Amino acid sequence: MFKAAVIGGLFCSVVIFGHFNIHSTKVNANETEFKKNQELQSQVTPIIDGEIIKFFKENKTINNVGTNVPNYEEFSNFATIYYDNEKSQVVFNVIKNTSEMKQIEIDLTDKLGSKVKFTNAKHSFKELEEINTEIFEKLKNRGDVSTGIDTKNEVVNIHANLSIAEEKELVDLYGDTINILPSDGIIETR
Repeated sequence: MFKAAVIGGLFCSVVIFGHFNIHSTKVNANETEFKKNQELQSQVTPIIDGEIIKFFKENKTINNVGTNVPNYEEFSNFATIYYDNEKSQVVFNVIKNTSEMKQIEIDLTDKLGSKVKFTNAKHSFKELEEINTEIFEKLKNRGDVSTGIDTKNEVVNIHANLSIAEEKELVDLYGDTINILPSDGIIETR
């Protein structure tokens, strides 16, 4: 009887601590992934800023000192930038492939290698912002609507429980710029 209790206790300990160690490993993997992505962003951001400022800059006063900084608002007319954490890359979705953008691509590819990728954009971020606002305004009174921009896939995600007719109307208006998903209970977020 005593042997059975000791063996049972050891088995429970192994199961409990084994489960804890598996969970702990998952948490550590998530923390490691987060730190890896944070490190990538801290490495590439100053280099990206340095290249963008060559063509898109504005003068700002910081601590009573005038200084040039990247003008990302103007730059957004030419490309959208996002970090692809799965591939450890910064991605430029190029809207207008001007001589400035070609030079930025050459310089960043030279400096960052496989950490940077340039693709041709289907839609500008500003276009998606406008569509996001229009759709949200159109549907917000329903109470089961959430919209947001998916930069990587270049679409506006719409979380709402829509009828087939409502979905068809939105698809007819916005085409491949939208992705309709069932509502998950989130109310009026944008």
